[in-house]
Amino acid sequence: MERLTNNLDPLSHLDDLGGKLCRRGPSPSTSGRLASHHPELDRFLVGGLPLGTIVEIGSPIGRGGRRPLIEFIAAATQGRSTAVPYWVLWIYGKGQVYPPAWRAHGVDLSRVCFVRSGSPMELRPALLSPLFKVIVLDAPTQLSGDDLTFLAHHARLQGKLFILIRNYLLTQDGHSIWPKLRLNIWRSPRDPGAYHLDVIRGLSPRQAVITLDQAGGQHVAR
Repeated sequence: MERLTNNLDPLSHLDDLGGKLCRRGPSPSTSGRLASHHPELDRFLVGGLPLGTIVEIGSPIGRGGRRPLIEFIAAATQGRSTAVPYWVLWIYGKGQVYPPAWRAHGVDLSRVCFVRSGSPMELRPALLSPLFKVIVLDAPTQLSGDDLTFLAHHARLQGKLFILIRNYLLTQDGHSIWPKLRLNIWRSPRDPGAYHLDVIRGLSPRQAVITLDQAGGQHVAR
């Protein structure tokens, strides 16, 4: 496991930081949504990503599908969508993270912890801590159905949002029963600033092409 943080190491102070955060503001509603404040993106998702759930996203490596997620991370860490700014835990199995590119897209890096691990459940204290309200599981190599059942339960219980990213496009005949919302996201090969979104489950069938800026995109698009 490899950890990448900024001015502090929240994984070593979870109980203290989580307790302070919970005293500062109300817990999120499990019926609420995390908005990105990108009008087209939020309109397509009927307000944003549902809190208290697992969201599964198909995003093949090299097709840029992770870039739209940065809009949600920026809004969460700045507190633009929530009563208080959220802490975010991003666990990635492969590749590299380039924090300056995230900052260029508006992410408050003081509220993000990056951890490299293919086995998210080895970070169980962090997954369950009240500190992290948004947790991204970026292409985990070891995550079972029982693990997802466990995470779905705690997402509902604590109002957390777990975002599970797959390195392939999701299909209609998939048997994943845990995510409330499943969608594919990929970048247009003809226009690097345009992203295709296709809902697989959780909303009425819909597709869209949404334009985002390209600043720093080579580092976060993947």
